Amino acid sequence: MTSSSSSRPMTIDVTGVGTSSTPPDAAMIDVGVQVVRPTVGEATSVAAQLARDVLQALKSHGVAAADITTRDYHVHPEHDHRPRRQPQPGPTPVVGYRVGNTLQLTIREPDRLSAIIDAATQAAGEGAMINSLRFGASDPVEAESLARAAAWADAQTRAEHLAQLAGVTLGPVVAMTESRRMAGGPPMPMRGGGGAAMAMAPPVEPGQTGITVMVAVTFALEHPAAG
Repeated sequence: MTSSSSSRPMTIDVTGVGTSSTPPDAAMIDVGVQVVRPTVGEATSVAAQLARDVLQALKSHGVAAADITTRDYHVHPEHDHRPRRQPQPGPTPVVGYRVGNTLQLTIREPDRLSAIIDAATQAAGEGAMINSLRFGASDPVEAESLARAAAWADAQTRAEHLAQLAGVTLGPVVAMTESRRMAGGPPMPMRGGGGAAMAMAPPVEPGQTGITVMVAVTFALEHPAAG
């Protein structure tokens, strides 16, 4: 609670927090391929073929083209960093090239996610790469509205209690700001990139997607009229 000069009313600042949870109806995941070969031509050719195989597998499992976006493509030389008995001047020699191609997918039916991951990794073989699995709501408006209403009620309750303790009357709202955050499942660690393809579809549990809204409100305070 802040008190001001005679030209400005007393005010109180409170923050209300509201949360709402909903089962996720969409999953976002990065899939792709990563290969290392002696020459840049061989590396790019193998990576391109594996990427085409992955795309075909995804589309055959019902992933729409509009839900597939290229997230990253890179070509990097691989240097020989092994220690040498007699260090040589100049840069370390190039022993191969690493090529990676990552696709970002939006899966509209999370219960099919496990089979889609399995199809992508089987298509990519030893070059399979899976990363950054996260769940969310395709339309979070309703859950966000519920969380916002709860945050406002929390802020008002806090302000009324503080005003009561201070022996003053809660006045109108002077200022208000909102912030929010969404919480889904933790990111899925990277798999593959040189290892064997998964032997079976991995278990995936979407859990709940939570939305938290925080409302910071400034209320004016009024002294009760003398009786």
